[in-house]
Amino acid sequence: MNRFIYKELLPIILLTPFFFFFIFINVSIDPSGLLRKSQEKQIALWLNDGYGVTNAINVDYRKIIKERIALLETKPDIIVMGSSRAMIIDSSFFPNRHLLNCSLPSANLEDIIANYQVLYEANKLPSKLILCPDLHYFNSYTKSNFHLFHEFDNAMQRMEIVQNTTLKDFIIKWIDPRYFQILSPGYFQESIRFFPAWVVGKIPRPKPIEHYETEEKVIRPDGSIIYESSRRQRTQQEIELKAERYAFKHPEGLINYRQLDPLRKQIFEEFLKMVKKDGVEIEIILIPIHPRSYEILSKNKIYKIIIDVEKYMVEVFNSLDIPVYGSFDATKCGCNSIDFYDAVHAKPEAIKRILFTYK
Repeated sequence: MNRFIYKELLPIILLTPFFFFFIFINVSIDPSGLLRKSQEKQIALWLNDGYGVTNAINVDYRKIIKERIALLETKPDIIVMGSSRAMIIDSSFFPNRHLLNCSLPSANLEDIIANYQVLYEANKLPSKLILCPDLHYFNSYTKSNFHLFHEFDNAMQRMEIVQNTTLKDFIIKWIDPRYFQILSPGYFQESIRFFPAWVVGKIPRPKPIEHYETEEKVIRPDGSIIYESSRRQRTQQEIELKAERYAFKHPEGLINYRQLDPLRKQIFEEFLKMVKKDGVEIEIILIPIHPRSYEILSKNKIYKIIIDVEKYMVEVFNSLDIPVYGSFDATKCGCNSIDFYDAVHAKPEAIKRILFTYK
């Protein structure tokens, strides 16, 4: 009997040292700064003081935005909200106006609502909200685990929407889900990748800069970004290839997207009504995706729901008298393949053209 128990426990005994090594490496190197709680606040301070920030790799943009809003001395005139596709909208779009871009990578519907609630609770609501919604907002399979849960819940209460709370939701409300990355094999791989730099003390960490002429990606003081030179200098052939690969490789956010989720539609509509009730003017920019990507997706029976998404959105905006510019279909808003960095990120010149050509 004892021999049987020993055999059962042997794998655990042998793996225990590796488990502790795994944790040690993730905690010691911590390439994304998960355990450096002051990191986001420091970045927010730099940005609010007028510096750009580089080396902001895998930082928590949600917390940066929350910290920035808390530190603001005056209300912004214009807030931009969207995903990384909207992060290139900068102050030059609206000269002589105080613009703050609160967009963040991979933003979901929950992120938009939670970040708006941060502004509301801080008494920093702007005069105008520029909202750049994405196609995946109504896919029930894309629920985010990283948004600001308390603020989102407060917004849901303001909208008088009752939601079902799962055990996972309850846990995440009290334990920052980023910390679970410490147990992630993927985070371990990232830590190992940075191991040589960690040994010599040269892991890239966020730092302030005054001039933006750099090959790296930069967050500007208005919250917008300048992409790294490697993205800005891609050849047209590279861009076309990325556009096709994106459409043929099960695009993130569009997987299992068979219908527009009724609850997410309700949340979206009530959110727009709440913003208007708060006295904030809204304008919508539908940022297009690469024409080749759109062509492939819209002709695929699995993904052609993207046509229905835009149709639904436009109907809602029109019913609420909310101005809407652009289209997810690049050909409908005068854009072509040279207006893109890749499959989904349009160049700022293209977005500016969309916004002011149709005003």
